[in-house]
Amino acid sequence: MKLINSVVSFLFVSLFSFASSSSFDFSSIGEAGLSAVKNKVAKATQFALNYTVFNKTLSFRSIDDFKGGEGNVLSYTLPPGSALKLFCGNEHTRKSGLITLYPPNLTTHTLAPMSKGGIHESLGRVMKNFDVYRSDRTLVHSSPQWFGGSYMFQHPYSSTIVSKDPNFTLNVACVYNLDASEEGSKYSESETGNGNQKNILYKWIEIKFTGVLPISYGCGTGNYPLFSNLSPVKNPLSQNGPPQQTSTMCDIEPEPGMIVGIYCSGEDKFDDRSCFMDSQKMTYYDPEFEHANKPGKLHLFKIPDTGLEPDLPFSCKCRDSKGDVTGEVRVVRRTVHVCDFTRLIENLRPRQVIPLQLCRHNLHPGESLRLIAPPNHSEINYMRKRQLSTIEPSDLRYLTYVQPLGARHDVLAKIEDIMVTKGFTIEKVATRDRLEYLFKYEKDSILIHKTEATGLSYFWTMMDHNVGDRQHIHRSSQGQYINGLINIGLVPTDPYTLGCGIRNEFFRNDFVDFSTTSENNRVVSSCTVDANKGPVGFYCPSPYLLEPRGCFNSVIVEKAGENGETSSHVRVLRSVLKNARAHKSANLVILEFYKNVTRRPEDESGHHDSEERSFDPNFDALVCKCVDVKGNTLASIKVLNPNKEIPESLKKRAESSAESSESMPISPYSRHTSGRRYIPFTKIH
Repeated sequence: MKLINSVVSFLFVSLFSFASSSSFDFSSIGEAGLSAVKNKVAKATQFALNYTVFNKTLSFRSIDDFKGGEGNVLSYTLPPGSALKLFCGNEHTRKSGLITLYPPNLTTHTLAPMSKGGIHESLGRVMKNFDVYRSDRTLVHSSPQWFGGSYMFQHPYSSTIVSKDPNFTLNVACVYNLDASEEGSKYSESETGNGNQKNILYKWIEIKFTGVLPISYGCGTGNYPLFSNLSPVKNPLSQNGPPQQTSTMCDIEPEPGMIVGIYCSGEDKFDDRSCFMDSQKMTYYDPEFEHANKPGKLHLFKIPDTGLEPDLPFSCKCRDSKGDVTGEVRVVRRTVHVCDFTRLIENLRPRQVIPLQLCRHNLHPGESLRLIAPPNHSEINYMRKRQLSTIEPSDLRYLTYVQPLGARHDVLAKIEDIMVTKGFTIEKVATRDRLEYLFKYEKDSILIHKTEATGLSYFWTMMDHNVGDRQHIHRSSQGQYINGLINIGLVPTDPYTLGCGIRNEFFRNDFVDFSTTSENNRVVSSCTVDANKGPVGFYCPSPYLLEPRGCFNSVIVEKAGENGETSSHVRVLRSVLKNARAHKSANLVILEFYKNVTRRPEDESGHHDSEERSFDPNFDALVCKCVDVKGNTLASIKVLNPNKEIPESLKKRAESSAESSESMPISPYSRHTSGRRYIPFTKIH
């Protein structure tokens, strides 16, 4: 009878808890409403039974509970339908510091797995549960003090659990402080094993769940935060509960090896008729993926390692009992991407809230993106207020928002300050009824990132009055609404290196001396580089030719003689420097030096070809040239011997470049920005 009373009492508490934390709107009661209520009652009933009956209980409330048992580390695996209840001290022992639970709130945090540094180091390694796993059910519950003050870990039937590490564990420590106990003197240091640190007894509990799925990219119904690509938002009905992901429709750009998923909640059914399948019933997902298209609410597919063909669209859907689409994941590797915000306001109701729209695409060479929005400063009746629709910043061709490392907010920057390009363009399309920009990444483009920013960001905002380009973008506040985020990732073609070539703007200019001369009535661009300061690149595009042809695998070695004359010899790079490597990017030849490289015995042997035998290490420089078909030099690069002292001219240039970078004032924009100011970026070194 006591057990029955406990079940009934806790069932009432559980129903109240689930109802208060539910995102279900009971005003919409009907067939769907009754189904939702039924599901809530079923979940609460299972929770109550798990808590009072179907569980294993661990209790650590006195010193005797810490002395015996199966050791300090206890491991448990929870299959579906099982639960583990934990008591760690009570209200009095926790307040006195005698018994402490780590971390203090298990519903939101966990400990990282036990480290090699021991228990004291491990107690400080706290992680958010949300960063470890996601689920459509609550896995960790807490009970109030009047009901025992315990925690329960449960693995509900039909629950979905996802994680970056399917073998993750939740880790908890219950610690008894011997220094705060009258009985502490009875235990020797050898028994506690803590040396000079605080004497403690402890129990470390690690909980593992079976059937965990890998986290994926996608969306679905039910608002559960199961996907990597969606930004979580707070549950408005449960501020302390797990966050939600409200997007039911999403577009996924497939990458080789990517896992794509769709979640169909409640009574929704999964429609796979065009999900990674064409009209001929040919499938395009990886059939060897162990979780491919298995029964359940979350349906997972893996993109083959070879990727998908461009412009081959797939659509995975959730449908309700009437056959209407309630959720959809569209998978297509498009060559032309579209971010269209005009569709959202075509049938906008007076009190309808526009959820945050995220339009994120990575552009590769040969791809483009169309950004479409209402005209800037056009009036829209939004939330029964007169609002002005605006894409920020005002001129996307020259400005963007970027988020520097460590910064909390996006800041305004000039595009020319964060990247250099030939072939990537941003065009404003002439239209009357909308604002449209075309971001075009030509197939033979060159694009190099000059800073840590790897893309362009823009905001679609609603404002009650017109403001200029904001230097910082903060969260939405009264009088302005951020309704859309456009993030365009630009896949670079080449790295940002020291160097020069036919065009010098593609390179860092610190630690480099540039010069121009005239040969055969042609301007020749030259540079001298200190290769100790970073990789060196050289740009010699077709139809011009490298000299030597295999530069930098082959180089011209220069050395000044005693008579002041300079000798030049073509040598294989490895015969000159053992700690150097030459390679190519899409448009550059690149040379890198490595320090503290040990010579191998075979490097000193005499079994090399004549071209590869070691050259005098006291050379002055390695040289490569860019010539036309007639042999006329158009550009040249001189890489100083990294084992020699660099010239004073380069030292001064480097010092001056560093000083200007540290003390760079906030500079005015060009003529396109009406004198506004921007935050300078730290260049990549």
